[in-house]
Amino acid sequence: MKKIWNWLKSENNLKVLTFLGSVIVAIVTAIWTYSTHNDQVGIQTESGKDARLTPQVTQSSPINIGATWREIYPNPGSISQIIQDGDTFRFILEGAIQGSRFQSSGTGTIKGKYFESTYQSTIPSTGRCSGTISSDGKQTKSTCFDSVNGQFESAWVRQ
Repeated sequence: MKKIWNWLKSENNLKVLTFLGSVIVAIVTAIWTYSTHNDQVGIQTESGKDARLTPQVTQSSPINIGATWREIYPNPGSISQIIQDGDTFRFILEGAIQGSRFQSSGTGTIKGKYFESTYQSTIPSTGRCSGTISSDGKQTKSTCFDSVNGQFESAWVRQ
């Protein structure tokens, strides 16, 4: 303990400690200022408005996707028939991958413009997808994880 007091009594050592303390205070202040500023900037919506200033409206019913859909990417021409019941849906898909025909069927849920689904295929494979529905309900984009084909992106249009 005596060594510490002797070290602290040295004027040069006190100057070093004062300098280090000032640096630490400056760093903490900079981090606090940065995080406070980012909280005030807000989140920009697609229209460019601050989302915190836009009233949040909850959608009373999910977007209706019950229809025939055509895949535009990665397997153009695949067709899916979707039957929707409230915020759940089921589907049957027919298409081809690298010249081989397949059929898939599955179920899913919709929350606002987001959806999640699971499926089984005649490849045979199973998978899950999550994605978004356009505001007008005419297009979807998703990321899927298939037990045989791995991860892939998919885009569909309503027929």
